[in-house]
Amino acid sequence: MGFVDTAYQKVFRRTSTFALACIGTAFLFERGFDLITDHIFESHNRGKLWEHIKHKYEVAPADTEVVSYPTCEAEGGAVGQLASN
Repeated sequence: MGFVDTAYQKVFRRTSTFALACIGTAFLFERGFDLITDHIFESHNRGKLWEHIKHKYEVAPADTEVVSYPTCEAEGGAVGQLASN
């Protein structure tokens, strides 16, 4: 009964240490439960989440070319710039 006696003497005997132990245990349980459920959700939905498919829909800024359209000089626009309407 060494563990039970030690736990009683160190944690359960005083209300303040018992409350801190409850708060600490709840915090650690919440973090662990959150990590485990996130892992299960992501493994079950692999290939369906945005972070897995965004490379198909987003274009990297370095890969894009600037396309300029010539405008009419009479409208006050220069070649290579868009005229404002």
